[in-house]
Amino acid sequence: MLTKTGYNAVPVLDLDGKFCGIISKSDIVEAMFGIEKIEVEQLYSKTVEDVMNVDIPTVHVSDSLENVLHVLIDYSFACVLDDRERMVGIYTRREMLKQLRNEYYQQRS
Repeated sequence: MLTKTGYNAVPVLDLDGKFCGIISKSDIVEAMFGIEKIEVEQLYSKTVEDVMNVDIPTVHVSDSLENVLHVLIDYSFACVLDDRERMVGIYTRREMLKQLRNEYYQQRS
């Protein structure tokens, strides 16, 4: 699914839409590595929770653009959460750059 959508990583949500972490193609591949070779059968005993990365910074809907920018320096996207930690969207580095470009041109006008 990740390959078909063009994303290398996707958010993991619980049944209530609460953000839990991120799972990526590289996380899945890493879970297949054995001592000497790739062992695809290892995936049969793994869950998403076993493989996902939970150490991912997020932003909240009330955060400043400056805070979002700090996250996007190191990550290509940031998951946007509401006050109940439910995911409401994704802010991409591309969107941030477009926003900054628009503000720059508005100031020059």
